[in-house]
Amino acid sequence: MSAPLEIRPLEEGDEESLLATFEAAFGRSLSLETWRWAFRRNPAGTQVQVALRGDQVVAQYAALPYRVWMDGQERVFSQVVDSMVHPDERGGLGRQGTFARTAQAFFETHALGGAGGGTVSMFYGWPVPANRRIGERLLGYERCGQQHALVRVVEADRTSESESLATLDVVQLSSLDEQALWLWERCAPELGASTVRDGAWLSWRYLRHPEHAYTCLGVRDSEEILRGLAVGRAVDQDGKRVALMADWLVPSAEPEVAQRILAAFEVQAREWACEAIALWMPPASPWFAWFQAQGFALRPTPWQRVVRSFDRRVDMEVVQGGWWYQLGDSDLV
Repeated sequence: MSAPLEIRPLEEGDEESLLATFEAAFGRSLSLETWRWAFRRNPAGTQVQVALRGDQVVAQYAALPYRVWMDGQERVFSQVVDSMVHPDERGGLGRQGTFARTAQAFFETHALGGAGGGTVSMFYGWPVPANRRIGERLLGYERCGQQHALVRVVEADRTSESESLATLDVVQLSSLDEQALWLWERCAPELGASTVRDGAWLSWRYLRHPEHAYTCLGVRDSEEILRGLAVGRAVDQDGKRVALMADWLVPSAEPEVAQRILAAFEVQAREWACEAIALWMPPASPWFAWFQAQGFALRPTPWQRVVRSFDRRVDMEVVQGGWWYQLGDSDLV
């Protein structure tokens, strides 16, 4: 007879068993260092619910919480990631199955208004189709439509080969301090609901990532005040080398800063031998039209965005038109 199922929040000592189940569920390994970066070092906290049989983790429902500023108040939006069930438990993928019970316990613990006193207004993600269908059927996921990207080909033979970060007066940022928060605060009034991009979050998300090397480009004025930044890295997608811009933070009143940062990002993309630059930008953002004016074209991605809101103030109208998010608000870059 198998051991009874225990569902509870993650505890110290669960890691080894959890990572073994991760490999069994996804067919790939996850290093302990990367796991700790994601779930233990996130400045907004840890949100992981596990199911165990004996001392073996057999399921996980987890999310990465982000502090979000919306209508003059701080809320929490969390991206659901790496939720899984051990192959031996997949026979029970119904409403009373191991995965669904673990997920419901997670929502009770972390969602706003839940029995556990949670604070999360909205959960969101870009799940693979099989997980999306399970979430829609069992967990109340709402589909928001196809995710689109803005894409522009990198012109390797352009005449401005003399352009460099130095000639553009753009610098690589190796650290981020309180000026990152000042920059975000200048941008925030036109962003709607957005993750608070302070130095702690940007450093955790990009500069301290244990696996991926991100490049952070910034423009400073004559007084060394940070006026804008962009973050990205090169990836191989569908046989092409692509420069993914994970984050863009520039006040819309400073188009000259935007031009310099974009030009510098293209210089970097050519150094990475990339064929294209791609980014996400919500249609409601003033930068959505600006990037298209710079030659970026709207292209569909394979991803469908889903949400589950526990806050009446975060309705579908906010999700579709009032939420400013970037690739860096996902785990896809």
